[in-house]
Amino acid sequence: MIRRLIAPIAVVLFLMAVGQVGASEMSTRIVGPGRVDAVAADWRFMTLLYPGPYLCAGSVMNSRWVLTAAHCIDGQATSTLRAHPGAYTRSSPGPAITPDAALPHPSYNSSTKSWDLALLRLPTATTAPGVAIPAPSDDAAIAAAQVAGSAGTANAAIAGWGLISCGINPSEPSSCSASDPTATILQSVSGGIPLLTDATCSTLLGSDFRPASMICAGSGPSPPPPAPVRNDTCSGDSGGPMTTIAGGRPVQVGVVSWGLRCGDPGSPGVYARVSAARDWICDTVTSPTAITATADGTSATAAWAADTTTCPWRDPLVRVTASPGGATTTAALSAGRATIAGLSVGTSYTLSARVVSASGAVPPEASVAVTLPAPPPPPPVAPCSQTFYQQDVRTARNATAPNGTASVRVVSRIRIYDDAQSWCRTDLTFIFRDRRSAKRLSQLPGSTLGYRVLTGKDFSAPVVSWPTAREFRFEGSDTTGLGRRDARLVLVSYLTRTKGMPAQSNIELVVVRRIPTNPAQAAATANPLFAQKNSFGTAIGWAVVS
Repeated sequence: MIRRLIAPIAVVLFLMAVGQVGASEMSTRIVGPGRVDAVAADWRFMTLLYPGPYLCAGSVMNSRWVLTAAHCIDGQATSTLRAHPGAYTRSSPGPAITPDAALPHPSYNSSTKSWDLALLRLPTATTAPGVAIPAPSDDAAIAAAQVAGSAGTANAAIAGWGLISCGINPSEPSSCSASDPTATILQSVSGGIPLLTDATCSTLLGSDFRPASMICAGSGPSPPPPAPVRNDTCSGDSGGPMTTIAGGRPVQVGVVSWGLRCGDPGSPGVYARVSAARDWICDTVTSPTAITATADGTSATAAWAADTTTCPWRDPLVRVTASPGGATTTAALSAGRATIAGLSVGTSYTLSARVVSASGAVPPEASVAVTLPAPPPPPPVAPCSQTFYQQDVRTARNATAPNGTASVRVVSRIRIYDDAQSWCRTDLTFIFRDRRSAKRLSQLPGSTLGYRVLTGKDFSAPVVSWPTAREFRFEGSDTTGLGRRDARLVLVSYLTRTKGMPAQSNIELVVVRRIPTNPAQAAATANPLFAQKNSFGTAIGWAVVS
């Protein structure tokens, strides 16, 4: 069987000047006695693909996608294509749109014309309405229409701007004459053409008909004399739709693909079977075409407008990928958003989203840039405001330490007020020293530090071993009725009585405090208070032991 490709654009442009088009090796056609000017309202989804490499047609799937034949774009740069969604006349088809993506079906075979479908993505949305494609629930109705068509019922509609007659080409009887004209107004067939069963198509076309990806229509009773041809599509109609009624509405069941010489009785036109590529079409045309992004902490959320009307029976997964790093997450298309966690603050990412499909669909990714802002600085901490003063008389007397060592027992009481509006974590070191030499006096085991935190009349008095614990951290958490925090410290210390020990009047208590810049370092061994020997820092309270 001889197949004929659509005429190259150079030929089409030249012959259009004289109202003619040349047919080459493949015919797809609107010819026959029932040809009429199409009713524009019935074909609002019709798309003219011209000028471009070939004169072709297509159908709007949704606002961003057009379905056509793969052989219309085969070997052509996307930049050379021009689409006119909603066109009716070729003289004023509306603005030309250059697609930003052209995707042939992944199984398309240019030799056999199997899976002869392609999708074009429009860079901006069209207002032309989309045509319905068959839902799985429509398949039984379509099969019944094929049976009825094989019995002679004209139940399929076709339209296009291709050849309107097909004379015999003396040099190639299976192709149309070079003098055959094309249509300037969208053409259709009054009453339609019969949709045929796969068995009928195989009988008429032999092994060239592949029912897995093809459907045929147009053969049937020959028109009465003197009409020499039947109603059919012809060269220049490639990529256009064939529809039938299912579920009470027109659905596109075929894409104009190939055939023998236009309108020959007993030789139907062949169309790519839309229902066979349903999942591929759905997963491509419902994939997000635009996304937005927001950032929150270490997470970024991509959001998209979910197309749930084109293929309402299908809800594929959308995969969102963050670059750099390659972190991914998935969510149902209908969810409209997906969040990727574990990203780095202060880093700029590109989030890309597209449907993940088992049908072989690989639609272009929709992407958006987002930067995860660095976290805001912590709120300023109010300066630590504390007041220390000696509360009670200090006393000292000779005593025996708990370990039996002769010692001087010193009791000292200090009271601390902490501003309620500030946060103080204060390291305190209590040191006894010789006033004359400023040298530290050692303390014996058994010395204790106790404190009470005042809340009204409620006191508690935990005891910390001394000198094992050489620091006291006052983290005031209780507020008095005066709007301040209050703590009382009680030190019971045993100083070693040694030869040459100063008189009691020369023993001095020094309280050293440090407010660490980083509170987490308050108890660190690097705290300089631990390293103090004869350097005592700032004395905030002192007493001469008498």
